[in-house]
Amino acid sequence: MFVCHFSKQEIDQLGKEISKLEAVSHCYQRQTYQNWPYNFYAMMHAKNKEELEKKVNQLVEKYKIEDYQILYSTEELKKTSMKYFGRGVK
Repeated sequence: MFVCHFSKQEIDQLGKEISKLEAVSHCYQRQTYQNWPYNFYAMMHAKNKEELEKKVNQLVEKYKIEDYQILYSTEELKKTSMKYFGRGVK
């Protein structure tokens, strides 16, 4: 998960652009907190840590992002595809 802070003026536009990247499956805007200034979250996927860091480096260079964090998963606890429509979905 990639997190950073965008201003109110730029978060909508940059969020839309970043959400189109192949490595990004979904993005969120979230509330900030006193010791956690990040309001933009993007779930990024890669084959390994090195590939992910390369993609993040490209992202931060392109959008001139200086303050960001990468939150690495330590264990996958659940992974299923959501079913929104179809038989058996209520």
